[in-house]
Amino acid sequence: NESLASYTEVQLAIAYVIRIIKQVSVGFTVLGQYFTMSPSDPAELPPYFNPVPTPNLNLGLHYAPYEQVSIGLVGMNLIRPNITAQTIYSTNIDYVPRSIVLGLAYSIQRFVVALDTHFVVDTSKVNLKFGGETFFLGRRFHSGIGLELLGPLDGQSLSIGVGGVVGPVVIDYALSYPLRLGGLGNHILSVTFAF
Repeated sequence: NESLASYTEVQLAIAYVIRIIKQVSVGFTVLGQYFTMSPSDPAELPPYFNPVPTPNLNLGLHYAPYEQVSIGLVGMNLIRPNITAQTIYSTNIDYVPRSIVLGLAYSIQRFVVALDTHFVVDTSKVNLKFGGETFFLGRRFHSGIGLELLGPLDGQSLSIGVGGVVGPVVIDYALSYPLRLGGLGNHILSVTFAF
């Protein structure tokens, strides 16, 4: 919010994927999410803002018609939790918006380029995400860069990230910088255990 507040989201997710046939997989992700805000002036917090951990759910379909091509369709935030845990009244922005994401990725050697179309159901906005990623040192490390166009008039967000693989653990860090808002940007740290 233009350097007036910091926002934190902590998320624990468990995902399960099953292959239906060679080219098609389906899966779901169950999430527990916790949201906090720290404005520069604590009096700016809404009086009803009392966040508690909230559940959420994503469902997805993955189709790989060729070895280099991947197509994904995901329904995100299907439970649409209220992140403020308020009891007085609700506004649309108190809820995590539901979204439908259609993604296309193309792999060539150690590079991946991708395009995502992100339709936000509750606001009828469409976001576009372009990105690329490369792998090195035997695919133990990766880095990427992206550009997100937020709706037709809501600005752009640049991102850059790095990550590494240690056995079954994948550690990723990314910085996303919304150009319209300024401030310190969004910092995303994720740790994934795959088995």
